[in-house]
Amino acid sequence: MGTDSNHPDPTDPIVDDVDLDALIDEVSGESGDAPPQEQEQGEVAAVSNVVNLLPVHAAPYTQGRPRAEGGGDALKVQRRVGRPRKVERMPTTSDLEYHAQITEQKAKFVEADSVVQAAVAKADPMAMLAVIKTEVAKESAALHFQRIENEKYGKDTAQVSTRRIDALKKIADIELEIKKLGGSQIDVNSEQMQRVFKFFVETVRAILEENLSVEQLDLVFNRLQTEFEGWQEKIAAVLR
Repeated sequence: MGTDSNHPDPTDPIVDDVDLDALIDEVSGESGDAPPQEQEQGEVAAVSNVVNLLPVHAAPYTQGRPRAEGGGDALKVQRRVGRPRKVERMPTTSDLEYHAQITEQKAKFVEADSVVQAAVAKADPMAMLAVIKTEVAKESAALHFQRIENEKYGKDTAQVSTRRIDALKKIADIELEIKKLGGSQIDVNSEQMQRVFKFFVETVRAILEENLSVEQLDLVFNRLQTEFEGWQEKIAAVLR
């Protein structure tokens, strides 16, 4: 509480309006000989020092008097309109090193991805679709596992199930596309192609046996064996 003197009691722990007025008068008296501008700045500094030491509920009012005595509103800080601007902290050296390592690991992972490798190797559409189908099947299996885990903990599984159904539908679409491409392309390594090649060789041999001697027949077939070595790759190259 304030005292009857013009100076606040140093043993009094509470700073009220009377004490505040006394501090302002004291500062004003010391700066009485100063110019009006410097005197005003001194008063503002004194009030600011006191405000910094006071709790919010004891902050002084404008004009140094409470509202009940005709004073103004209490001093308070008003925030600007809108959401406060978020200040991002600058990354440290450790942060930069960590992000550099993550970027390097990501580049290696992407390069080793099966779909990326198939695309870089310019694989034929059938092989590319087969790789994509495998990767989509892996993601579908991962979603299946996640759905089971959610059921264990009583979590909602509707969203996971919907995503897995979409993945399965994509697998079916890829399979149908493979079937379409298979109808217009020749698989030189298929069993059907092996039968065709065998039929061709046996037909040629039957014709030559009627017109050539045994020595000549062996000579011709030795030459054919040399020419037809790796015939699957040669035919595949012609069909591309």
